[in-house]
Amino acid sequence: MLTRQAALDALTAPGQTYELQTIELQTIERDHQRLRVFKNAPPTLRVLYADSCSDSTFIVFGNERLTFSQAYQQSARIAQVLVKRYEIRKGDRVAIAMRNYPEWILAFTAITSIGAIAVAMNAWWQPAELEYGLLDSGAKVIFADQERLTRLAQASASGQMQVIAVRPAARIDERITDLNSLLDAQVEVAMPVVSIDADDAATIFYTSGSTGHPKGVLSSHRNIVSALLSWELDAQASLLQSDLVAPVPGYQQATLLAVPLFHVTGS
Repeated sequence: MLTRQAALDALTAPGQTYELQTIELQTIERDHQRLRVFKNAPPTLRVLYADSCSDSTFIVFGNERLTFSQAYQQSARIAQVLVKRYEIRKGDRVAIAMRNYPEWILAFTAITSIGAIAVAMNAWWQPAELEYGLLDSGAKVIFADQERLTRLAQASASGQMQVIAVRPAARIDERITDLNSLLDAQVEVAMPVVSIDADDAATIFYTSGSTGHPKGVLSSHRNIVSALLSWELDAQASLLQSDLVAPVPGYQQATLLAVPLFHVTGS
């Protein structure tokens, strides 16, 4: 039986799917840092999404079904709205505050595909906390469902925000626009063309703030893609160590998401 290190060495060797290479990265402090990275990794989330398009089922929510291709197309329409109507550009912050609706995933995909930064807001935050997160992150637009819309109405910062309503259950303020109405008016379905670098910021997730205000933590496209591939590598190493071959089921495997999407584990 192989040791774990031997299994990792075999899987990350030259020519392998998880081959590692060393790059030199310039930090914010202008220092140079040497990093080991996955040579074959998609450079950005945008590329990862595009490469994942297929007719396989991606999202199941109640009776709703979206394939990977349908979800990507919906995300492209949202991205067009963000670029054309809200003038969101690379590096701009766009917040998401809602329960685990399909639109959370679609908005996240759209935001990170155009080089903007997705701000994942804690859906349990109360009005004052939502206001803090919006001001702290500098978000220009927020996607919010009915529960968050109700709380936002009690936050003074909401008057300065451009709000996109997701599945509103009540009549919305005239300053707020229903996502469905925006998409109905959006004909263009191609993802807007934007140049994104692997080390560009992609997300801001907030710490719990148990000893003070939550802290917004930036993460890059490379960070996120590397995390995904490291989980794959870990699973493959365990199989190799045990001398096992993963069975191929005759059905599409699925996961029941029981973690909030605003949490890094769920996302």
